[in-house]
Amino acid sequence: MPPASPLRKFCKPQPAQTCKKNYRQNTTDAITHSVFGSPTYIAGGDMFYGQDRLEMPARALDQPFKNDWPKRD
Repeated sequence: MPPASPLRKFCKPQPAQTCKKNYRQNTTDAITHSVFGSPTYIAGGDMFYGQDRLEMPARALDQPFKNDWPKRD
C-alpha cells in the first residue's frame, strides 16, 4: 500500500455548502476585479493572467506595481 500523500493534511474534504460558498465568493471577487480568464493571480494588489509568467506575480509580492484597475460602473 503506498504511503499517504503529504498533501492530505492540507487538503481535507469540505462539506458541499462550504464549497458552494467559496465558489460564490471567488466568482464575486473575479467579477469585482474584472477577471477575464483562468488562471488569474492577484498579488500585491496587481492582477496577472496566465501560467507562463509566474515570475511576475512572485515579483509583485516583493515589489507591488500599485496600479489602479479600472472600476466597473
